[in-house]
Amino acid sequence: MGHIAIWKPHGLDVIAEIETLHVVVMAESPFARAGLASLLSGQPGIDVVGQIPSDANWTDMVQLYSPHVIIWEPPYDGDTDEAQFDALRDIDIPVLVLVTENSRAATFLAAGARGLLLSNVDLSAMLATLRALAQGLAVFSPELLTVVEASTPAETPIPSEIMTAREMEVLNMLAEGMANKQIALRLNISEHTVKFHVNAIMTKLNVQSRTEAVVQATRRGLISL
Repeated sequence: MGHIAIWKPHGLDVIAEIETLHVVVMAESPFARAGLASLLSGQPGIDVVGQIPSDANWTDMVQLYSPHVIIWEPPYDGDTDEAQFDALRDIDIPVLVLVTENSRAATFLAAGARGLLLSNVDLSAMLATLRALAQGLAVFSPELLTVVEASTPAETPIPSEIMTAREMEVLNMLAEGMANKQIALRLNISEHTVKFHVNAIMTKLNVQSRTEAVVQATRRGLISL
């Protein structure tokens, strides 16, 4: 299973490819963590800098390991603590989630995952996904993308006036895959102000994540990818 769908947002300045990706592996089972780490560690350009359980503190983990990408294999039974979704929404590190069921894709997308792959994806596709995520792109297994789009009702176009001029600037930067810190630097405003605008955008679009905001904004004709 080697096919993936990569989003290259309109106007995106793709981040230069990182020579060695620092990857953190998260999984409930220590065997799953060890298996993923073993699979990735022997690959050129990949450095697995940490292996942590799914209930670890995400903020502490990011500060400790400074990963470029996080790969997360959530519990198979779907019993994921809501706090983990909140943590995922609060960090700017791209997260690749491995899921076993198509029906779970929308949940992780709403939580802010930038990459969604079925857990039986082959190694080459996983490596391509990690590198694409580190460059600011979004990647999905085609089957999952279909499920996510089908689960979201089609929206009628809405006028851009629903957003303020500043919100439209931030929205377009979200579509470029920029993190809050990058947006703050580009607009010469604080990260707190960026978070305020992002929250306002998500509220107006009735979504729960940055990625979903870009999807909805595109469907409603506010931006084009």
